[in-house]
Amino acid sequence: RVRAQHFHQASQQLAAGDSAAAEATLRRLLELAPGHAGAQGRLLDLLAARDPAEAVAFARGLVEAAGPDAARPWVLHRWLGRACDLAGDREGAVQAWADGHARVQAGQEQGSQPLPTPTEAAAPRAQAGTPAADAPALGLLVGLPGSGAANVARVLDGVVPAFRADRFGPRPPADPMQRLDLGAALAAGELDPAEAVAQWRQALPARGLAANSPVIDWLPHWDNALLDAIRPHLPQALLLVALRDPRDMLLDWLANGSQLPLRMASPAEGARWLAAALEHVAVLAEQDLQPHVLLRLDDCINSPAEVAAKVSAALGIQLPAPPAGLFGASSYPAGHWRGYADALAEAFAALSPVAVRLGYPQH
Repeated sequence: RVRAQHFHQASQQLAAGDSAAAEATLRRLLELAPGHAGAQGRLLDLLAARDPAEAVAFARGLVEAAGPDAARPWVLHRWLGRACDLAGDREGAVQAWADGHARVQAGQEQGSQPLPTPTEAAAPRAQAGTPAADAPALGLLVGLPGSGAANVARVLDGVVPAFRADRFGPRPPADPMQRLDLGAALAAGELDPAEAVAQWRQALPARGLAANSPVIDWLPHWDNALLDAIRPHLPQALLLVALRDPRDMLLDWLANGSQLPLRMASPAEGARWLAAALEHVAVLAEQDLQPHVLLRLDDCINSPAEVAAKVSAALGIQLPAPPAGLFGASSYPAGHWRGYADALAEAFAALSPVAVRLGYPQH
């Protein structure tokens, strides 16, 4: 109870703009409860605003004190990387984030998944069908780590009745679209495309949707092999593809993780995988394989209102104005990757070709 009182007091002091008093209260709270995550996070924010170098020292102390068996290895390394970024230590930031991902990789943190193996992006696809006149509207939201797809989901969730984000919740639907290896299974002929779509339809009622009602389904992963099921059997589907500069996507993935917790052994490995996965997006756009909208979120990644406007335009609807704080923690702004041109040179070299194909500058 005393700890809760201290934390509430610090919150009130922060709301009143008295950062010095809030800092003192948080330090007292951490003396009483050294592992209090909320107090650690708020104190780190205060230090980062006042003295980035002191914030780095504080965050590094948390990582070292936690030891190799820390319950929150990723969170602490993420904090340290953020502090290093603010202090201008790009090499230190990359090292902190990479260490955090390596810890997740080594411990295979609960819920984390191995990187899906991409299929051949430009393989021949099934013939597209003709949408039935009474076919219900269907949208499929997709986005790779760092793309901002989660922010698109936030402006839709609870506002558009047809939208479903349950694939990322505690009770995801048990249909083939939930499989990260669905593309590989379709490409290998291990799963019949018509059956995959039939099972997707059969799962809709359990998700609170009638089989003939409009749906916007947020898929966990995209691979162009899914088109072999979608083109002939769901030809009306509109793909909503969240996208940013691939180098900013990698940086965001390093710094913030992703909605789907994928294991990244190193930044270079993550970049190679992301480049191969983004090739599917490039081919989709270049060959116009399916009705789609590239939701380029580079300049609005932290603005709920602007993201909502882009989604409204894509869907032909008017979303209500979202609350300003809807997205919570902010992503780095567009172009922040350039500050890491040296620290992530190998990783960015792997991503630059597909970035150019997707319309982003070489440098």
